[in-house]
Amino acid sequence: MFKKVITLLIILFMVSVSPVMASTYHVSTGDTLSRISQNYNITISQLKEANNLTSDLIYAGQVLNIPGSSISNSTYTVQSGDTLWKIAQQFNTTVANIISENRLGSTNIYPGQSLKVPVSSSSILSTQGVKHTVHSGDTLSFLANRYNTSVQAITETNNLNSQLLMQGQVLIIPQNSLQPVDLQIPSRQRTANFGEPLEWQYASMLFNVGAVATITDVASGLSFRVKRLGGGNHADAEPLTANDTAILRRIYGGVWSWQPRAIMVNVQGRYLAASMNGMPHSIQTIYNNNFPGHICIHFLESKTHNTNSVNPNHQAMVNRAAGL
Repeated sequence: MFKKVITLLIILFMVSVSPVMASTYHVSTGDTLSRISQNYNITISQLKEANNLTSDLIYAGQVLNIPGSSISNSTYTVQSGDTLWKIAQQFNTTVANIISENRLGSTNIYPGQSLKVPVSSSSILSTQGVKHTVHSGDTLSFLANRYNTSVQAITETNNLNSQLLMQGQVLIIPQNSLQPVDLQIPSRQRTANFGEPLEWQYASMLFNVGAVATITDVASGLSFRVKRLGGGNHADAEPLTANDTAILRRIYGGVWSWQPRAIMVNVQGRYLAASMNGMPHSIQTIYNNNFPGHICIHFLESKTHNTNSVNPNHQAMVNRAAGL
């Protein structure tokens, strides 16, 4: 009897001190098991087994268990203008998780308040850095001070070509460290002769502000170069030279047009599936290229600037550029 009691106590002790080896994920509109499994570097079968799923059908608002990912806490000091939603977005967690971890009675928070923020060790991009979505007024120096790092570390981590930040841009910040994070941007399966269907949040890091890329029109095979000048929801880019502008105009049959076209974007050795329009509009930074403005380049899941929504016509062209 005594041995049985001792054995039971040991079992209870082991259960009480064992770390939780699964996190939860709240399904959003447009999510699929394939996308979620890729984000967390697990298989669809593991995801289905952990949630007792008999099909691939999931729905917005559903809570899924993510196997093999432990949860740790990061301490965050609330800044002026912060909300729980904004903090949750930055740390890739949920408002409910923050409220629960800090036993908050409401969503009200105040500058200087210290919060424990639960962060999954199987974060989409890196386990070493903090995911930050750029907001209006953010600068590299502000973010460096906020996360106790340096401008150089942020710049090197994100391979930035410019100190210009765009609202909605996603950055990985080496929090409490002056060493850059070894950022591993995921890759997606690419069909021969077509582009890689990489999601916008990652494509934006490869084709970041100031980067030069080569655009190849899928239908005609014609190529020209562009430089990204900005854009938070998608890439705003300009033909690099007058010759590049002439090729772009040729692709559109000698006229400017808003019509989306399937393209591949060759940047940093990756060929990404994308869609462009051919209408010069709004801001320009290159004035000797015979192009009075810029064009829009969309990637998988990118959105428009004016409606903040996914444009189905551009997404159809992205799929065509991916051979889907």
